[in-house]
Amino acid sequence: MLTEDVGPELADLFAPDREIIVYGDALELEEHIRRYLADRNAAEAVGLAAWKRVRERHLEDRRAADMLALAKDAAQTAAGPDADVFLGLALLELGRARRPPAPLAETGKLASSAPWPPEAAPLAIRMLSETRQTTALAARLAEIEASPRQIPAADPVLASAASLAALAAGNMDQAKRFVFHRLTAARPRRRKPPENEKDHLVFWARELAAAGHFTTPGFAFNPDKHLPQTAVDCLLTASARDPDDPDVIRLLQEYLGKIAGAQSTRLGLLSRLTLHDRADWRLGLELGLVNLECFRRDQGIEELHLARLRAREAGLETHFLRVLSGRDPSGRIRRALEAAFPRRP
Repeated sequence: MLTEDVGPELADLFAPDREIIVYGDALELEEHIRRYLADRNAAEAVGLAAWKRVRERHLEDRRAADMLALAKDAAQTAAGPDADVFLGLALLELGRARRPPAPLAETGKLASSAPWPPEAAPLAIRMLSETRQTTALAARLAEIEASPRQIPAADPVLASAASLAALAAGNMDQAKRFVFHRLTAARPRRRKPPENEKDHLVFWARELAAAGHFTTPGFAFNPDKHLPQTAVDCLLTASARDPDDPDVIRLLQEYLGKIAGAQSTRLGLLSRLTLHDRADWRLGLELGLVNLECFRRDQGIEELHLARLRAREAGLETHFLRVLSGRDPSGRIRRALEAAFPRRP
């Protein structure tokens, strides 16, 4: 069974190279197709192993049994104040996703009334901001600001939620104070503190990315409705304010590169960047690789060729090839590039 590589989670469903064959770009897909067309026994062995795994683990009755077992375990372990907190968190998350089991206003009230522990505070802040409960939000932010010890120095989630909520409420001074707390608590100040909305969004995007908070899987973030909670959310909000800002676009495409399944979005962003900076061979190289990941074989090889020419003009062709080799350890992309555009003596 051939399928696109969408991340390490696939290995939890099927055994790589035995039950499933994954590919990351158009050239690797071509290679697998040629191999299994030439070796029917190997193709049948993979197909049979995948069929057996589906019947054993992935039919409706087994999936339903697994879900019921999880529900049974949750019913046995959920007790006491922690159970109430996690139920409240679930209700708030459903409310933010506009899939509430109760009206959105009710989940907003929950955010303002519950005695949230620090780990639940960021979500409550986001819910208060998004439901426009300005009085309750101001009280929560003042409470956090008065007790800065509840903001973990190693994790920017609460500080970013508080700062961005203050910014959304029009309180720039308070938003800056949360930034200063982050700068002084997490590390010595190494860059200029943000002065405007874009600066704040980029600052928190970098902080959240450094802590590994790139995106929230399965959550449809809308910059007009939601308060950012991840690095990509921050940059999507900044891009919504100024769609042509090249610094934001560069950083957004870089962070999207960390996320499986974001290739088509990166392709659009890189195409916009290269239109404005055709001389940057690094952008061209990245655009070529992303084209291949989007299964645009010919376009990808052509973009890589153009990037190589730009690097050659700058006297950096050797560096281009070194970077390409680092991204292409199998050498398959380099071979395809040389075959399509042979180097003239």
